[in-house]
Amino acid sequence: MLFSIGFSTVAQAATSNDIPTRSEIQAPLDALGKQKNLTEVDKLTQQDLTHTLESLDAIDRVRQETAPSGIPALS
Repeated sequence: MLFSIGFSTVAQAATSNDIPTRSEIQAPLDALGKQKNLTEVDKLTQQDLTHTLESLDAIDRVRQETAPSGIPALS
């Protein structure tokens, strides 16, 4: 069930042509982290969400490096 929640959050962001926010990815990841027994699908979802957060961090770093001085990067 959490897989569908996490997937629907990412799918909604993808269909609106927006990059998901950290909080949109972190919420289902936190929910998975609170579970005692994860299914194989949950474990894969957890890995995907973690990789997504890493990708968002990389995007933010590039934005900060390429932003004109004086203009903050979007977060």
